[in-house]
Amino acid sequence: MIARKPFFKDEIIKQLGCELALRQVVHYLSNKLASKEDAKVRLCDAFGTWTSFQDHWKASEEFRKEFLRNCSHREAEACAFAELAMEGSLSVHSILLEATSENFLQPAESIFQRPEWVQNQILDIEELMKDSLPDATEDAAQEAAENKLEDALDTTPQETKETKPVQMPSEEFPEIPVADMVQAETKERRSYFKILDIPEWAEDLLQKVSLPTFEHCLAHAKTCPIPSGPSDDSDS
Repeated sequence: MIARKPFFKDEIIKQLGCELALRQVVHYLSNKLASKEDAKVRLCDAFGTWTSFQDHWKASEEFRKEFLRNCSHREAEACAFAELAMEGSLSVHSILLEATSENFLQPAESIFQRPEWVQNQILDIEELMKDSLPDATEDAAQEAAENKLEDALDTTPQETKETKPVQMPSEEFPEIPVADMVQAETKERRSYFKILDIPEWAEDLLQKVSLPTFEHCLAHAKTCPIPSGPSDDSDS
């Protein structure tokens, strides 16, 4: 049997937790914005799933411009953040990885309380949600969002920009018939990792995540860069 470094297995599990956290923060931000009086769009319509991001936001310039045109100022700012996160920004993913290393299923509200968001000038959610935030005109909101998106993409590593999207299932998670739900939910998550030996503690954690969400995050994780960890000369 060929011996494999445990580091690779650990990185796959960490990356999966990162993708789950990414989904949580986007949906949390979308729901927070939807609760404001100036809410005009739902962030999840463009960034809620990997498919909606690829097929609508990235593939259709008309959809993107129309979405931004309907945004309030705060929603345009949130779009810039969501774009950066979904593109696989290392600055965003490093915060998510740090958060999930402390708690694999850490809630989005706790993740947004981390000081790195403000320190690295990525997103100040408290400032974003202030009721005194002025509402921009349609043209100003669109221009501000597009300028910030362009600046954000310029700082994204080249290898991330050139990452090709993978073909994903339908945009919405398929409904599971009640009769098949128990069987589907008890499917072993380790069966998705053909060359890895997933320990019982990791299988137990992954079973707490619904099967559609697990499959969605696993597919997204395949397209995102994995930050390189420290080298271990003893295993060479």
